Parts: sequence; structure tokens; C-alpha cells
Amino acid sequence: MLLPTKKLLLVLLGSVVYGSVAHGQFVNNGGLVFVKNKTTVAINGSLINKAGILANEGRIFVGDSLKNYGNYRHLNGVGIDTIVMTSSSPTGILMAAADTVGALHIQGGGQKTLSGNLSVNKSLILQNGLVNTSAGILTVQKNGQIYGGDNTAYVDGPMTYLGQGVVRRFPVGIGGQYHPVILKTVAGTNDNFAITFEAKSGGTPVLGESVADLSNIYWERSISNPSNFSGYDSLVLSYAGATPAGATSPEQYIVAQSTSQDGVYQGLGSGFVSGTLASGFTRNFFDPIQTHYRVGRNNGVKLKLRVVLQGAYAAGAMDVSLKNGNYLNNFQANNAATVYTMPNPLKPIAKMLPSKTGAYLAPTYAVDVIQISARATPEGPDLETITAWLLADGSVVDYLSGGLMDYVTFPNLTNGSYHFVVRHRNHLDIMTDDLVSVSTTPPSVSYDLTDIANVYGSGALLVNSSPAVYAMIAGDNYKADGMDETNGNDLFRVNTDQDALSVGYLDTNVKFDNDVAVNASDYTLSSDQNDNLYFSTVP
Repeated sequence: MLLPTKKLLLVLLGSVVYGSVAHGQFVNNGGLVFVKNKTTVAINGSLINKAGILANEGRIFVGDSLKNYGNYRHLNGVGIDTIVMTSSSPTGILMAAADTVGALHIQGGGQKTLSGNLSVNKSLILQNGLVNTSAGILTVQKNGQIYGGDNTAYVDGPMTYLGQGVVRRFPVGIGGQYHPVILKTVAGTNDNFAITFEAKSGGTPVLGESVADLSNIYWERSISNPSNFSGYDSLVLSYAGATPAGATSPEQYIVAQSTSQDGVYQGLGSGFVSGTLASGFTRNFFDPIQTHYRVGRNNGVKLKLRVVLQGAYAAGAMDVSLKNGNYLNNFQANNAATVYTMPNPLKPIAKMLPSKTGAYLAPTYAVDVIQISARATPEGPDLETITAWLLADGSVVDYLSGGLMDYVTFPNLTNGSYHFVVRHRNHLDIMTDDLVSVSTTPPSVSYDLTDIANVYGSGALLVNSSPAVYAMIAGDNYKADGMDETNGNDLFRVNTDQDALSVGYLDTNVKFDNDVAVNASDYTLSSDQNDNLYFSTVP
């Protein structure tokens, strides 16, 4: 609230201000003006520091523009220097030099347009009114706090936060709508870095895996001194006014990321959601490391499945040598083209997103990657195909979240009943015998493909007699022949790699027997399968 004042113009060449005073317009033409601690200066008009020094330890209410061509001196004394912008009409904050204030309080309702660089040391208080930063840089220091923020009070344009912190809130918005971003556990090697976010709209983004629709609103991120920045654990987006089309429940909202405004947006796992269909928050599970984010719709149905690979199964569980040897962890796809053009979609590198540490971490008990396709009839065609992690106990878990969900999601399927085909890079395809009923609600019971009664055409082999466990048939490591059988082509490739003493993530390593080398055990299994000439029963 402004103190009572008469309309007058006060021009100062030098003074010290104590107590509470009021002016119509305040102009400093060259001296030192010192606003002492516990002093309130209320200005109905503009505060203009043409030259000299404006040193502040108290509170200055500005009813119109703040124009600083001289030196605004932020004091670290007993008081927190505060600038309160109160105009109900559009006005400006001009900083000819990079200046720091202790607290910036926005009220009155009018838009305040920042020109130049302004840093807030202690508090940014958004009570009523927008701060337009299209022509300036608004920065909150490492230990600064932000209060307020809604559809009438936000930063319209880029906003920057410095250094590490437990929580970083960016109160940004656009077009009369508040679209905040919240980061949790921001880490770095030191505090010499800055994160900037801006809310924008428009573009023609491309839908990636696990994304059915995207919001028109997007958030653009940049980082200064990125070599000192390590990452953040969580990115929380508000979807109020930024909802993708077609959602029927808030649980469908996810965070999606891309390298550009109109790039391919990949879903970051099924996010935690709080709120209603129209307003609330969603966050990531997978590492948020790209520069552009949108709210996505994961409208898919959920499936729980159990399946076993013959080549990996022994003594009641499957081998996890690939995981333990970091062959699943260290696939990197930092080149955007690599992510989408790898020739073999059954290998994890084909759809891998790089994490903030440079290597995606597979689940602890990951055996390998599989693909699952949905069909309306046994003959097909495939309606949608997703990638999943296969774990040692046969459970199939969400790929993009690193297995945090014990089910998989088909983002473009609707509630209904489907046959599901499971594929692996060196085993024969297998399919559910029944039509499996699925919905957007995560199921509590798995469809068990280790039970031969559930396998279409009985296309599985017994690998354990008590209890009975049936598995996908090993040996089909040469998919290029299109034969869907275990034959001489598969055996020839295993023999070649065995002679070469090949080691690594290889299709010819069909026997996952506590190593990643292609050796006699792989040859023996492939030879047996070739002799039996097994066929996939999937049409």
C-alpha cells in the first residue's frame, strides 16, 4: 500500500533517507542516495536513477517505472533491500548494468517488462502482475526463494536459477496461464552453473515411444557452464492449461522430452500425478536430460506378463550375465540419429535414451530386452509394438522407467482384448493363446506364458519339470533369413563366432550360461536346435 503523497517531482543530488517518506517521482541526477534499514520510500510515479548511486537497505515502493542508469547498490547489511513494483498498468524495469536486489516484490496487476539483467538474492515475490523478460534476464541466486505464482502472477519469458539445490521452482507462464517447472535435487560439481526455463507454445512435435499426444505448451531449457552441472532427479510439470488432447484420467499424463521444439518426444515413464483431469502435476521417472519438454498423454492399456527364455533359464531363474557385465547398461545413443535408425529393434541401443550419467541403467535383475506386439487376431497384423525389460524371474517390466513399473504400457491401444506376441533377438517368437483383456488400469495378475496351456500352438519347450516351466525356444539368432526357425544359418553364425572367440552382446550367445562369450555351450545348444528344426507357431 502506498503512503499518502502529493504529486511532486523530487530531484536529488545526494541524500540519506530515514523513516517513511513519499514522493510523486524520484530522480537521482548524480549523488549518493542511501535508503537506510527499516526505511520505507513510497513513490507514486517513476524511480529514475540517472547517475550516481542508489544504495538501499530498506523498502522502495515504485508506482510506475524503475529506471537505473547509474549504480544500484545492493547492501548485505542488517536489512534486506526490497523493491516493490506496484503499478496496475504496464510499466518497465530498466537495468543498464547487471544489478542485484535483495527482494523483488511484484504487485498491482500490471505487466512489468524487464530490460537488462536483474538478479534477486533473497526473495522473488509474485503477488499480482507479470514480469516480462523478453528483453532481459531475471536470475534468482542459489539461496534465493520464490513465493507466489498463479495465472495473474508469473514470469513471462526466460527465468534463471543459479547453482545446486534441493528444490528449484521456475514460476514461468505464457498467454495468461501459469506453467511452473519444479526441479528436485539439482546437482553439480560446484555451484558455477545456471539453469534457465521458459514456457512457450506451438510447433509441430513428433510423437515418440509411449506418447499418444502432446501439449501445445512446451518448456525450453538451457544451461550455462554445463560442465559443472550433473543433473536433477525429478522434473515436475504443471499440466493446467497444458493438457494433451484425448486424456480421460490424470494418470495418463507423462513428461516427454526432446532435443528440439519440433523433435521426437520420448515419454519418461509413467509419471506420478497429483490433481484432477484439468489441473495438477506430473513428473518423470526416467532421467530428464534433454532441452525441450511437453506434457504427453500415455493413453495406453497395461499388461502384466511372465515369459522365460530357454537359453537363459537354469535352476529356476534366468541368467543376468549381460546386466552384470554392463552390456545392458553401457549402450549409449547420444547421437539423435542413432536412437531411431539402428537396424535391429530387438537390441536395447535401438531405442535407448541417454541418461544424465551417459549410460542408461537397466533394472538390477535384467536378463535382456524383448519386444511385445498386440494383435486383434492370431494372424495379425501387429497393432502396436513396445519394448520391455525381461527380468530373471520371468516378469516383464516397463522399459523407459528402467523397470519401476511391474507392467508394460501400449500407449495407443484402447481397452479391449488382444493376442500378444513376444519377440527376442535369438529365440523364436511366442504368442498368447487367449485373447487377453487389458485396460488403462494396471492389472494385478500376470498372463503366464510359462504355462503351455497359455501358449498359442504350444510353441514352447519344457525347461523345468517340477513345477512345469515352458520357455521360448532358443537358437533363432539369424533373423535376416525370415525363416522363423532354428536352422543351419543360425548354427553357422554361432560356429563362426566361437572360432573367433567372440565376446559381448552378440546374437550368437544363445546360451546365457554365466558368461558373455560365444563358446561350446552355445554351439551345442544351437546344434541341437538345428537337428530338431523348431518353428515358431506364431502366424
